[in-house]
Amino acid sequence: MIRLSVFFRRNFFLLAALAIGCAAALAYFFVILGQTGGRFIYNLDDAYIHLAIAKHIVRDGVYGVTPFEFSSSSSSILWPLLLAGALRLFGDRETLPLLINLAITGVLIAVLYREWDGGGKTPRWAFGMLIGWMVFLPFGPILFNGMETMLQALAAVAFSAAAVRALSGEGKDRLLSLCLLAALCAAVRYEGCFIAAAVCLMLILRGRWKAAVAVGLAAALPVVLYGAYSMSQGWSFLPNSLLIKHSGVAWTDPASLWNMVARPFQPITDIDLVHLPVWQSLAVLLLVMLLMRAHSERPVSFWDARVLPAVLFLLVAAMHSMWITVEMFFRYQAYLNALGIWAIGCLGAPAVEWKIFRRNAAAAAAGFSAAVLVALPLGLLAFQALWKTPAASRNIWQQQYQMGLFLDAYYPQAVVAANDIGAIDYLADLHLVDLFGLASREVLRAKLDGEWQRDLAGALERLTSAEGARIAVLYDNWFGYTPAGGKAAIPPGWVRVADWTIPGNVVCGGATVTWYALRPEEAERLRTALEAFSEKLPADVAVRYYQSP
Repeated sequence: MIRLSVFFRRNFFLLAALAIGCAAALAYFFVILGQTGGRFIYNLDDAYIHLAIAKHIVRDGVYGVTPFEFSSSSSSILWPLLLAGALRLFGDRETLPLLINLAITGVLIAVLYREWDGGGKTPRWAFGMLIGWMVFLPFGPILFNGMETMLQALAAVAFSAAAVRALSGEGKDRLLSLCLLAALCAAVRYEGCFIAAAVCLMLILRGRWKAAVAVGLAAALPVVLYGAYSMSQGWSFLPNSLLIKHSGVAWTDPASLWNMVARPFQPITDIDLVHLPVWQSLAVLLLVMLLMRAHSERPVSFWDARVLPAVLFLLVAAMHSMWITVEMFFRYQAYLNALGIWAIGCLGAPAVEWKIFRRNAAAAAAGFSAAVLVALPLGLLAFQALWKTPAASRNIWQQQYQMGLFLDAYYPQAVVAANDIGAIDYLADLHLVDLFGLASREVLRAKLDGEWQRDLAGALERLTSAEGARIAVLYDNWFGYTPAGGKAAIPPGWVRVADWTIPGNVVCGGATVTWYALRPEEAERLRTALEAFSEKLPADVAVRYYQSP
């Protein structure tokens, strides 16, 4: 009993942070249930892509979004495998990604607390930083996206913290652990290679060439192994998601190369606040704090364990911004937020900074301005994500989830064309023609070869006919439709049968999704099925039918 009381006394602030996180997650969970008719739904359709892959690994022995063939559709090598292991143990339960994320979040909170509690800092400082981390990460929307985002943040912080210990000389230098964490980072998401590259660069500057080579090879190993397996299945070395969705560069075009290099320095004022690269505001605060450290009574060296987290963050953020686009709910940049807030917590020992503020009005003004510059955009975007997440889950429930239920009921194992593939492939066993290209090699080739841009309607007709698709469900606005411009670039032989329109859309590819029969003889059957299913749709989904030709 005495030992237990000592444990609680020593870890009071850590346990308090965990309790606050659990209470916030539970409250948020019930808010989402209230928006989705009592069924838990993730706020991104992509969560169901990973669930579909995991289900097919366990049930069918196929690494793919459908049970019929391999597809390289995920930017994470490890997450579908982790989900598959959980599904094998606990059965096909949609809440497993959420439960795994909850466990990972608890571990991450403990890791961050350990990093911040020491080196001149106090448990209260660590607690305050944890609350700030939960608010500005932001904790809720990321926890409920069903993706590998929280695992990526944990791997990024753990790897970076191990690298800081190795570079600063503090603690034991465990090269094997560093290499394992580098491999974990790259396996969770390909952006982990940015962290590995930054660590390798710092190791080289430190004169540790062999360690740099070992870490680089470790990070490359999961990427190379997966790439080799993907190529053996007839797919590309990199996943289709990377080839389609992220910022590319034309290596033979000087203007494209210059744009890539200049992208990290693009002024914040030139970018819509909704798509603000948050790392820029974090970088400003860290640079101000580094200047304060340099002019404090106890200046620290470049290789100090308090300074290196900021240096690593700045290097990783610069590489990230060259290649990766910004998406809703901090999906791609959450690990950067975690690294930036971790670096602020490591660098900002209150015992030093507060003295600077009292002694130097200019330093106080600079520090206050930098803090405001960080807090305003981070706080605004975090609040927007927090506010929109329940609505996003409702949107997924109203649209993609219902599409999956319909296809499972009326078109099992049919050839279907679609351009949002997560929920439909998790809920129904389909032969899929993915008109976005994540799960269809030929669509990706058409996009990369320019056919998609030259003759969109012809490409749609060729690709769907080759696979024998019977129906299509898609967003017209993805195919050139605008309210002012008129029709989408749809093949003339396709028959528009019905629209489903949802109110208050914040996350779906469009408020309206359209059902097409790809041949006239299929139109009546599709309409009959849609009419029968319409009774099961949420009441606020508006259905519109079109007359047969």
